[in-house]
Amino acid sequence: MSGVSLLGICLLTALHLSRVSYAREIERAAPIVQTRSGQVEGDTMFTRGVNVERFRGIPFASPPVGPLRWSSPVQEKPWTGIRAATKYGDACMQSSNAFTDIPPVSISEDCLYLNVYRPHTETAINAINNKLPVLLFFYGGSYHDGASSFLIYDATERVAVQNGSEIVITANYRLNVFGYLGGDALRDGSLGGDNSTGNWGLRDQRAAMEWVRDNADSFGGDPSRVTIFGESAGSGSVACHIAAKKSGGLFHRAIMESGPLAASWVTERNYSHAEEVFSIIQKSLNCSDTICMRSKNASEVYASAHHVHTDGPSSGLSLSWAPLIDGVEFADDLVVLARRGEFNKVPVMLGTNRN
Repeated sequence: MSGVSLLGICLLTALHLSRVSYAREIERAAPIVQTRSGQVEGDTMFTRGVNVERFRGIPFASPPVGPLRWSSPVQEKPWTGIRAATKYGDACMQSSNAFTDIPPVSISEDCLYLNVYRPHTETAINAINNKLPVLLFFYGGSYHDGASSFLIYDATERVAVQNGSEIVITANYRLNVFGYLGGDALRDGSLGGDNSTGNWGLRDQRAAMEWVRDNADSFGGDPSRVTIFGESAGSGSVACHIAAKKSGGLFHRAIMESGPLAASWVTERNYSHAEEVFSIIQKSLNCSDTICMRSKNASEVYASAHHVHTDGPSSGLSLSWAPLIDGVEFADDLVVLARRGEFNKVPVMLGTNRN
């Protein structure tokens, strides 16, 4: 439920560094791949006798800023020429923490980027003719913090250990007040939406899945063999996609690590809670409408959520921010939907992390 503890982060980071200390960037022709919006150029790391190609900071949606704040993600705009994909994109809005400091990345609203790790085509298992399975990872952090750039999510080692038999993708998604603020005033209908609200972070994840569907083939992946997985809030997100009709067909297997579908905190936020939180945020921003709220700078919006934690309705909940039962994305609690058989029936691996 909660994010990775500071001690746990330190231990995991030390372990990761000890494993990858001998990994090195090698000199070879930079890999270039054509995506649905343009060409991207990555780099290559050599570890465990395997050349792993990395494409970092690829946009999978337009920046969710201005009128796109608190709206469903819109597909990224195409570009001309070759776009460098050798640095992580910004982490989504949050306070500086271990997720954003190891390695250091900037923090901004313009954060909908993903990273692709694949074996070099010469070492892959005939990746051109035998497409590789794809794993898409969603980070934890209580829906409040987290970043796909965090050191222990670097999939270079995993791809190498698997001897070039899979492609791993890690994706950012909006968090806290930017990812899960909902209410009637934020019903997503004006931009061709479906009138949903409050589940922007989950919809970012779905946009990443759609990107995988459209681009996996170009990277040597099989769009019909996509596994989504995550830990803590990332696991809760996977549970949500298992229950969400709109996510059906975008993934074919699911792995939940410490966040099962039956966990009460996964969708414990009801609509009355969302409306009360919206009023607190609106009042804190001194706004009378959503146009004003969307005009505020990101730092002001992030600071406004402080009142939700300290004296707002979230004080009695496990999490201040989480997916919302909005009547569109989710008609009911996930457990209720599962008992009705209203979920995407895919193979599932379920477990709980220790330490």
